[in-house]
Amino acid sequence: RRRRKKADSFSLEVEKKEGAMLGITTQEVSGACMITSIEPGATPIQEWNAAHPDKALKVHDFILEVNGVKSSYEGILDELRKFQKHVIVAKRSKDPMCSSGHILRPDPRVYNVCDVCHAPGTQFRCQDGCDYDMCVNCFQSLTSGPVHCPLQDLTTFAQKRVQVVSRGEGNQDDPEVERDSWDEQRLRALCAKHGWDFEWMTEDGERRRRANERFTEWKLEESMASFLHEDTAQMPDSQPLKSEEVEVAAPPVLQRVNS
Repeated sequence: RRRRKKADSFSLEVEKKEGAMLGITTQEVSGACMITSIEPGATPIQEWNAAHPDKALKVHDFILEVNGVKSSYEGILDELRKFQKHVIVAKRSKDPMCSSGHILRPDPRVYNVCDVCHAPGTQFRCQDGCDYDMCVNCFQSLTSGPVHCPLQDLTTFAQKRVQVVSRGEGNQDDPEVERDSWDEQRLRALCAKHGWDFEWMTEDGERRRRANERFTEWKLEESMASFLHEDTAQMPDSQPLKSEEVEVAAPPVLQRVNS
């Protein structure tokens, strides 16, 4: 034999007296009447919930009928506005929804506030653009069962988030730079690596180094000047001619010939 499924609907009886309010707000979701909030205070709904916790009316419950009226959302509202005793048949929502009737999905937000109990730190959020969040306690209270949440420890999550944000923002303090000390051992190793001469903390060595550099430059200039002088002296056009080496051609002698 097949077992009967447990009915997910329940009924409650409340009396709405003259000038009083039931203490609930509703919204039409796909033609159905969904409870979006339950007002605090001494209202008929709050009194019923306190006396019947197993049949307490909760946010996101759907009102199926009121005093036998179940034709439409407007028909149910008209019946709820009457000052009389009401027999309400309600049904639990399978999944918690936002105020617009969208199903909430796991989306942890450490700094968001629950739209039901106003507690900081939420685990579920509307994914259809509504700014609606819900904490774990409210979600569990609405579903009347354990919460299968991917995040088990909010404190650990918050600490990891702070670390990630800190890395992203970087260090905002002014840096303090300390000069690294160059000791003799490190300088000797560096000079040995590159084949440099090493002298530690001596002014004479620096003077000799600069003198050698200047002497090298002077020798280079002297060599260049000597080279240019020799090159100019060897040019043929620049050699003077001696007087004895100059031969002057004699003018031609004209002779008379008798014919």
